[in-house]
Amino acid sequence: MRSPLIILERRSLATKLLLGFAVLMVFMLGIGLSNLVSQRNLRDDLQLLYEKELLGVSNAKDAQIHYLTIGRELRQASLAGAGKARDVALQAMADNDEALQREIDALRGRLFRSSTKAALVVFEREYGVYKSNVAKASALLEQGAEAQAAAFVASEEFRRPGASANDALAKLTAIKEAGARATTEAAISASNQALQSTAIALAAALGLSVSIGWIIARSIQRPTQTLREAVESIAAGKLATEVPFMHYNNEIGSLARSIQVLQSASRQIETESWLKNHLAQCAQAMQSAPSFTTLAQALFSNLAPLIQLGHGVFYVHEEDQRRLRMLSSYAYRERKDLNQYFSIGQGLVGQCAMERTPITLLHPPADYVRIGSSLGESVPHTISVLPILRNDRLLGVLELATFKGFDAREQALLDGLVPILATNLEILERSVKTNKLLDETREQAQLMQQQSTQLEAQQAALQGILDNSPLGTAFSAGGVFKYFNPEFATQFGGQINDPAHVIYETPEDRAALVAELKSKGMVRNREMRLRAAGGRLHDYLVTFVPFVHKGEEGVMGWLLDITERKRNEQEIQRNRAFMEAVLENINAAIYVKDTQGVYTFVNSDWERVTGFRRADVIGRSTLELNHQGKGQAYHDADMQVIASGRFQTLEEAIGAGANQRIYQVAKVPMRDAQGAATGLCSIAFDITARKQAEVEVLKAKEVAEEATKAKSDFLANMSHEIRTPMNAIIGMSHLALQTQLDKKQRNYIEKVHRAGENLLGIINDILDFSKIEAGKMGMESI
Repeated sequence: MRSPLIILERRSLATKLLLGFAVLMVFMLGIGLSNLVSQRNLRDDLQLLYEKELLGVSNAKDAQIHYLTIGRELRQASLAGAGKARDVALQAMADNDEALQREIDALRGRLFRSSTKAALVVFEREYGVYKSNVAKASALLEQGAEAQAAAFVASEEFRRPGASANDALAKLTAIKEAGARATTEAAISASNQALQSTAIALAAALGLSVSIGWIIARSIQRPTQTLREAVESIAAGKLATEVPFMHYNNEIGSLARSIQVLQSASRQIETESWLKNHLAQCAQAMQSAPSFTTLAQALFSNLAPLIQLGHGVFYVHEEDQRRLRMLSSYAYRERKDLNQYFSIGQGLVGQCAMERTPITLLHPPADYVRIGSSLGESVPHTISVLPILRNDRLLGVLELATFKGFDAREQALLDGLVPILATNLEILERSVKTNKLLDETREQAQLMQQQSTQLEAQQAALQGILDNSPLGTAFSAGGVFKYFNPEFATQFGGQINDPAHVIYETPEDRAALVAELKSKGMVRNREMRLRAAGGRLHDYLVTFVPFVHKGEEGVMGWLLDITERKRNEQEIQRNRAFMEAVLENINAAIYVKDTQGVYTFVNSDWERVTGFRRADVIGRSTLELNHQGKGQAYHDADMQVIASGRFQTLEEAIGAGANQRIYQVAKVPMRDAQGAATGLCSIAFDITARKQAEVEVLKAKEVAEEATKAKSDFLANMSHEIRTPMNAIIGMSHLALQTQLDKKQRNYIEKVHRAGENLLGIINDILDFSKIEAGKMGMESI
């Protein structure tokens, strides 16, 4: 925890003075406030003394005087005879009674002690009795009974209430006078105490002022003295002296920062001088190096004593093999264990080469390279890996190890030395390359002679290829043929130096070809009609390029007769148009997909059913369209048919409510001549009307069955109704035949009986069939 003095030192001079004055002002304000409170309390006490105590005593004294005056005037009225003197005495009694009541009323508002209030109650009670006695005595006097009035005034009955009232009023007066004395003494005591407190506070304020002044002076003197010592040290040449108090945000901090700026400038001047001298020394040593190894040795010899180098390795970048090769090392005893090569990105060296930024490793592990001598060895404190760059081109990597980290001056030396090293390395590299180019030039002169011989052989071989090519090949220059192969002669005929325009169908065709050749530099795989031998027009696939043949500039052309292929393509186009017309006009929604589930064809009925346009569908899959939110399901179903190779049919409802249509879908996997899958064809027929007809048939069947059942129920009921009277007829006819009848009557009755039995058999059969139709009777096979 920092001391208050240090905290005060960090503040500005104005803040210190303001803080000191503020503390004193607060202390003085406290003293003033304390005095004001004391004065207010004293004022309140004096006001209470005057208003409650002194005026209360005055009221009580005046009431006593009026009370005594009433007694005296009563006695005067008793002694005086009837007449004006008695009337004056009685009037004086009335006036003093009114004055006594006024004083008592005033006194009542100035009583705040319970004892005085109780005494006032006793006085008013006794005075009331006394006042009644005075009134009684006055009445006797007015009646002329002076002797009775005198006897009554001298009686104990008259004296006792008056004495009690006088005693109560005297007691009240004594209490008020005692209260007045106590209040006065308390006010005097408080005043004395306030004076004493004020004297002590003033003495404390004086001591506090001295303390604050000493603290402020000390907070200014101590940092000033310390800063002065730092300035004297810097002036003596000790530039490493630390300037104190730079972090203070006050006048001392500003002065310290100004001194630090001067110190930095002096350091910078010294550092720049040191850097210039040693960089010039190192540059001079490296410029005279005749080889890469000598360059690296000169670098380490001059750099090692300046940065206290303990170990160093220099790697050169081999661009063609994309690796780093060790060129030289410094103070490394275990040469056989040192990596001779690093790939780009391998280890710290390779990583530095790949990122092309310096890498610094502090406090490496104990198993890293060790810096040693004959007296001992130890792990380095810092390992720094520096890329050697020249115009963003990697030339090498320098690895350094020291027992301590690099300070700012040493780091600046390395930063300045790396570009010098890169420049010398590039100059040396160019010198080596120049010598190598001279050697290569001599070797190339020998190779050119060999290549000339080989070129002549290659030209002869190329001529043989052209002569035997199945393509018609010709070279024209100056508007005439300079060369053509046997195939061209077979197709077009003609001789060398014949005009080249004769093979074109129209002059405009040749002009357009020449214009395109000039604008684009070549004509590749152009289809055009040319006039073959015999004047027949054939279709050719031609390629023309500028060409130099035997030192002459012209145009070389390759011509392939594609007349037969064009006829085949036209036939295929006609067949394709026929199939598309069939597919477009068939009353079914059809689409074709390839093996990836991508649409290659849809007809107009499919567009109408799905709502998609053909242009938006071709080249896309169901996954991309996400038809009805079921893109994944439709795609998977089609891919399963393609993979299985099996024909599939299904029914699918599209739409909802009154707009719903039912389709019978047939999915046919397509195969090529080798049996490999090429895609899928789906044909969807609208079977909504058929489905509706089937529903209507089922409904009609149900109605017919219900009608048949009703008929059967009716016949069964009617059969019962008919069979009952029929049984009666048969029975009665049977009974009639048992009687004596003549021949004619018996004939009639027998006919009736047989007809009734036949009708009963028919009714029984009808009843059985009705039961069967109603499901109430089963047929048993015997």
